[in-house]
Amino acid sequence: MQRLLSAAAAAAAAAAAADAAAADAAADAAGAAADAGGDDEMKAGGKRMQSKLSTVIAAAAATAAATAAATARTAAATTAETAETTAAATAAATAAETTASATAAATASATAATAATTAASATASAAAAATAAAAAAAATAQEQQQEQQQQEQQQVAAATPTAAAAAAAAAAATAAAAAATAAAAAQIHHHREDLEAAAGRCMQ
Repeated sequence: MQRLLSAAAAAAAAAAAADAAAADAAADAAGAAADAGGDDEMKAGGKRMQSKLSTVIAAAAATAAATAAATARTAAATTAETAETTAAATAAATAAETTASATAAATASATAATAATTAASATASAAAAATAAAAAAAATAQEQQQEQQQQEQQQVAAATPTAAAAAAAAAAATAAAAAATAAAAAQIHHHREDLEAAAGRCMQ
């Protein structure tokens, strides 16, 4: 943009210089024509034309200078605006890059937090499952112990009458044996007395 403005300013200056040169040449020609003619009126007209051409040349030079100054100001403003635009674009790009970096960091942190939460949840689930398994095993062991105790109690309860009957039978058998022993002893004693009596009779 600045190169285009500089080229335009140079072209305007060249055109103004060409116009000034043409006007100067015309003024010289008018002056020469006035000098060549001997008429005073023609000389005066040539001088007036030369004066007008000088004014035109001065105006053209002033216009060229103003155009060059305006072009320079426009170029400076364009350069400043371009610099500001470039700086703003650079700042925006830097901010976007910073935002992207912050977003990436936040995303990484969120991903890590999610992974940690998932791991903690899995650990908690495993712990809950282990606790439930331990509770089930304890309940099963308690039920088995209760069933064993009930079976033992039932066995003891069932064996108690049998043992009592056996004890009663043993006592009855003992009593019968004692009675038989006593009867046998009585018979032996009776037979002994009979034998002693028979022996006494034999000795007589």
